[in-house]
Amino acid sequence: MGNCDGNDETLSPRLSVVRGGASSASTTSDECLWTLDEVCAYLKMGKTWVRTRVAAGTFPVVRLGAAVRFRPAEVREWLDGQTKGAR
Repeated sequence: MGNCDGNDETLSPRLSVVRGGASSASTTSDECLWTLDEVCAYLKMGKTWVRTRVAAGTFPVVRLGAAVRFRPAEVREWLDGQTKGAR
């Protein structure tokens, strides 16, 4: 499997995230993490709007030191949760 840049280099090891205690580990995904710009483009919202929600802890985020990245599946799930109440 190649990396997100389209290179054919094999990347390993993979990170796994544990949530809700040691008994529930999530599986890794082959989908690349999104940047702030990519999340904004997907949601068609501005950076300030996303940053405000990240800072409030109401938006799914992966923190890598000072950088933030987003798992596409979690962003989609969050969006689905937001739109269910509006129907």
